Amino acid sequence: MRSPWLLTPALALGLGLLPLLPTARPPAPAVRAESAPRHGSLGLRAEGGRCALCAGGGGSLAADFLARRRTAARGALPQAYTPVFYAADVATKKYEFYPMAGNFWEDLFPTNLVDLDPSAGIVDYHGTGYTYDGHRGIDTSIPTFAHMALGAPVYAALDGVVTEVHDGEDDMSVTNTDKPFNYVFIEHGEEQATFYLHFKRNSISVSVGQQVRAGQQIALTGSSGNSSGPHLHFQSYVGDRLFDPFSGPQRPGLTNWLRQPAFREDFFIREFVITTDDLTNWRGTPFDTSRTGSFEVGRRAVNFWILFRNFPANTNSRTRYLRPDGSVALDSGPTFESGPFYRAALSPYNFEVELNVPGDWQIEYSLNDQVVARAPFRVRAVGAPPELRPPHPVAIELDPPQPDAAQVLFCRVRAPRVFVDPDYRIVRFRYVWQVNGAVVRDTTHMGLADALPHSSGQPGQQVSCTVTPLNEVATGAPVTLSATLATPVPARMINVSTRARVGQGDDVLIGGLVVGGSANKRVLFRALGPSLGGFGVAGALADPTLEVRAADGRLLAFSDSWRSEAAAVNAAGLAPANDAEPAVVVDLAPGSYTAIVRGAGGTEGVAIVEAYELDRTAAPRFVNLSTRARVGNGDNVLIGGLVVEGPRARKVLLRAIGPSLAGFGVSGALAQPELELYDAGGQSIASSAGWAQEARAGLIGASELAPSDPREGAILARLPPGAYTAIVRGRAGATGVALVEAYELSGD
Repeated sequence: MRSPWLLTPALALGLGLLPLLPTARPPAPAVRAESAPRHGSLGLRAEGGRCALCAGGGGSLAADFLARRRTAARGALPQAYTPVFYAADVATKKYEFYPMAGNFWEDLFPTNLVDLDPSAGIVDYHGTGYTYDGHRGIDTSIPTFAHMALGAPVYAALDGVVTEVHDGEDDMSVTNTDKPFNYVFIEHGEEQATFYLHFKRNSISVSVGQQVRAGQQIALTGSSGNSSGPHLHFQSYVGDRLFDPFSGPQRPGLTNWLRQPAFREDFFIREFVITTDDLTNWRGTPFDTSRTGSFEVGRRAVNFWILFRNFPANTNSRTRYLRPDGSVALDSGPTFESGPFYRAALSPYNFEVELNVPGDWQIEYSLNDQVVARAPFRVRAVGAPPELRPPHPVAIELDPPQPDAAQVLFCRVRAPRVFVDPDYRIVRFRYVWQVNGAVVRDTTHMGLADALPHSSGQPGQQVSCTVTPLNEVATGAPVTLSATLATPVPARMINVSTRARVGQGDDVLIGGLVVGGSANKRVLFRALGPSLGGFGVAGALADPTLEVRAADGRLLAFSDSWRSEAAAVNAAGLAPANDAEPAVVVDLAPGSYTAIVRGAGGTEGVAIVEAYELDRTAAPRFVNLSTRARVGNGDNVLIGGLVVEGPRARKVLLRAIGPSLAGFGVSGALAQPELELYDAGGQSIASSAGWAQEARAGLIGASELAPSDPREGAILARLPPGAYTAIVRGRAGATGVALVEAYELSGD
C-alpha cells in the first residue's frame, strides 16, 4: 500500500532522486531549496506504497471477518487483536496467479509484503524489509490517479463465495487517516478466505452470496480508505489466522503459490514521462502531469520524471539531450542522486533545452555512467501541428501458453514495457477474448494483463485473445494469440521411493501401491543397495532382491539384477548404477500391489525401493503408495519419497501408521510414530505426532482415511508439482515397525 508520507518535492540543487520507499522506515523529509534550479534534478523521493489501515491501530485490518463478522468500513475493530498465524499450512488451496491486471514484480511491483515480525521490527519473507510494521497483506500499486481512472481490474484468486462487500466510499484518498474503504471478502471452503481492499468507488461487480470463479473480475483498483494512492491490498486467511502466501528465508514452509514468483532485486524503470509542466511544485505520484513527446523548434521546457524500482545506493545520474545526429544539445554532468538503496523511488527533472533542429531527439539518462534509458521525443517546425500518433505495437503471450479448460488464462503484454506510447500518454489496452469465434469477454483498461476465468470453454475449443493498444487520439495495431483448450489433467503421483533398513523375517522392506483407473499401467520397480554407499549411506544392503506381488500374493516378477531386463530398463532411462541392484518392468491392471526387498542369503542393510510410472497418462495412475519397514535410530528411520507432476497442485493425505499394525498381526509395531514432510530443498514443511491434534483434524476425519489410533501421524496437503520426502521416526528414539503412506484425494 502507499506511503503515509506525501510526495512533497525536494528541491535541493545538486540532489538527485527522492526516496520512494526505503528498506526499513521512511527517511526524514527532504529539504526544499530556497528556489528551484532552472535545470536539473529536483531530488529523489520515496514513492508511496503504504496504508495504515492494513496494520494495527485505529484503522486496523485486524478485521477478522470469519471470527467477528464486523464490517470494517463501519468502524475500527478492537486494537488488541494480533495475528497468530503467518505461514500457510500445507493443506491450503494454492494461488495460480496474483489477482490483479498486470505482471507481478514488473508493473505490479509489491511495495509492501507481509510483516512477519510480531514486535516493533519488520521482517518480510525474503528478509529484505519490503514492508512496514504490522502490515498484513501484499500491496501492489498503480502509478497515478489518471491510471486509476482508466481501470485496473482485480480478480478472484480462487473459486469461492462472496461473503462481505462494501462500496460507495471516496476513492481518491492520499492520506492515512481513519476512513472507510471499499472491499470484497471471499470464502473458498475449508476455512480459507481472501480479502481485497481499497477499490475504486462503485466498481465492485459482485454481490454477497455470489459464487465466483478464479480469474473472474470482482472490482477495479482504487484508493479508498486509509491509503495514499491507488493500489490493491491482498490478504489471506485460514479460519481466524492470517497467513503469508510466500515462503522464503524468513518464512519457512510450503509456498501457497503454485509457482511462486522469484524475488526481484534488480534495478529497473517502471515509468518514464516527458512533460512541459514545471515540476518544482508537483506533488508527485499519485498525481499525474501533462504528457507529451512532441515539441516545436525553440527554447523549450523538456522536463521529465521517472519511477524506479530497486534504486541502487551511492548513485550518480547524468542527463544528456541528443539531437537527431547524436550530437549533445545539453549535458547535466554528474548529479548525486542517492546514498541509501530504495526499493521504489521517484525523480523529477526540470530542463530548458534549445531545440534547434527538427527531427527525432533523445533524452539519454545514465546512472553511474551506465545508460539506463533513452527516451525519444520529436521536434517539429514552428507552427506545424503535432502528429496524432498511436501507441507502439505490442508483443503479447498467453499464460499458460498451452492451457487446459480448467485453467485461468492470462493474456500478458510483454513488450514494450516502458516506452509504449510515442507521446508518453497512458495507454489503454482492449482485450477481446473469443472461444470458437464467440466473444466471451471484451474489456478495456490500463493493465498489462487480463484474465479469462477457468471453464470459459470446453476441451477442444479454440480460445483467442486480441489486444489493441490505444490512447486518447489514436488506435494501435491489434495482435492476436490463440490456443486449443486441452482436456484438464489432474496432478498425480508419478514416482514413489522408500529408504529403510532391511532386516530378516518380517523386518524386510515392503512397498505397496494402488493403481487406479480402468486400463493397465506400465511401472518400473527398482531396489537400490550397493550404490547408496556413494551417497554417504552407511551400512547399505550389499545384494538386494526384489519381488513384485499381486494383492492375492501371486508372484508377478522377481529380480536379483537389473541386467535380466536390461533392454526395458535401459529404454526407461532408469538403469541402476550397480549390476547387483534389481529392476523389473511390469504392466499392472488396476488394483493393489506389493514390492518386497530382501537381502540375498539373509543379509541386512539399508536399501531403497522405488516405483516409477512409465506411461504418464491421466488414467490409470498411482492413487495410493505405502511402505512398511522397521524404524530404527539415527539414519535408520523410514524415509518415503514421492514426486507430484502436473499443471496444478495435488491433494494428498500422508500417514504414519504404527500402533494399529498390531491388529494385523505385526509384532514390534512402533508405538508412537512421528511424521515429517520435507520439500525438494530439504526444508521441513509439515509434521504430525498425532493426527487428532492437527489443525486440519476435521478434514482428515472427513477424508475417511484418518488413522485408527490418535497417536498415529497424518498430514493433509496440497502439493505443487515437485519432489517431497516423508520421514517416520519414533518419539524419543523409540524403534519398531511402521508404515508410511500417501493417498491421492479427490477435489481441488
